[in-house]
Amino acid sequence: MEYGIYPQILNTLCRDLGISEIRITGSGEKSRVWNQIKADVPGVTVFQIKASEGAPRGLALLAGYAAGILGDLDKAAEQWTKTGRKTTPARK
Repeated sequence: MEYGIYPQILNTLCRDLGISEIRITGSGEKSRVWNQIKADVPGVTVFQIKASEGAPRGLALLAGYAAGILGDLDKAAEQWTKTGRKTTPARK
């Protein structure tokens, strides 16, 4: 399952990363059961993205940052991306 493998790979590549949450978008985000699995497998909180165009919005953020339009990627992402429902892992 990707939600168990992705954090392992990222932590191997970037040992100082420390994944504290996952943000999800798309049709799969609407299932409470599936979101609980997404939180339980890696053991981190999952937040739904309120905007339905989450992936294109993320790409626009990266493109704007790469083009020099957005100076601070973290600040822009915080302003552009509002979170919705939160799912916490059943256990850590």
